[in-house]
Amino acid sequence: MIIVKLKGGLGNQMFQYACGRAISVQLGVPLALDISWFRDVSDRRFTLDQFNIQARIALEDEIAKANSSLQKAFDFFRTHKHVVIEKDQHFNPRVLETPDNAYLDGYWQS
Repeated sequence: MIIVKLKGGLGNQMFQYACGRAISVQLGVPLALDISWFRDVSDRRFTLDQFNIQARIALEDEIAKANSSLQKAFDFFRTHKHVVIEKDQHFNPRVLETPDNAYLDGYWQS
């Protein structure tokens, strides 16, 4: 499974979804969306649900494993071997080599 952390407005969410979807299709695995970022902001909301997307919302325990204490992070890494964090906004072709059981955190606009 590929989990993508969504954040920002609709345009950003579309880029993030497209990146995760492309990788999940390439690998033939499910895609899940981490929408936990929207709990802490008041001026943005998850809006991809207005479209016919092919992904599910990541379960709270999956998100907690990615975003909580160090011990939970170790648990997360047991099942999600790869966390891919976008370092800058330049295209990095290595993101397209992301393996299964990965968590993507970035805007993926290039």
